[in-house]
Amino acid sequence: MKNEYFVIMSIFIIVFIVFEVRKSHLSIKESFYWVMGSIAVLILSLFPKIIDKVAKFFGVDYPPSIFFVFVILFLLYLLFRLNKIQALHSEEIRDLIQQIAILKEKVNRKNR
Repeated sequence: MKNEYFVIMSIFIIVFIVFEVRKSHLSIKESFYWVMGSIAVLILSLFPKIIDKVAKFFGVDYPPSIFFVFVILFLLYLLFRLNKIQALHSEEIRDLIQQIAILKEKVNRKNR
C-alpha cells in the first residue's frame, strides 16, 4: 500500500511540472531534471527491488542508504547548476548596469 502513495506523488509532481512549464513559470530546460527525478521515483516505487539490486552492486548493506546518497548527489548537482546560472546572471547584470551608466552619461553630455 505504501508504494501507491509514491506512485501518486511522482505522477502529481510530473503533472505539476508540466503545468508550470505551460504557464511559463519554469523553463523546459530546468524542468527536465525535475521530471527525470520524478520518473526515477516512479520507477523505484513501481519496482522497489531495483534499489536492493543497486545496493548489492555497490556493496551497501542497507539499501535505503544508497537511495539517500543518490538523492543527495542529485540535489547537489542541481544546486551547483543553479549557482553557476546565478553567477552568469550576476555578470550579465553587472555588464548591463555599466552599459546603462555609459548611455546615461552620453545622454547627459548631449543635453548640456
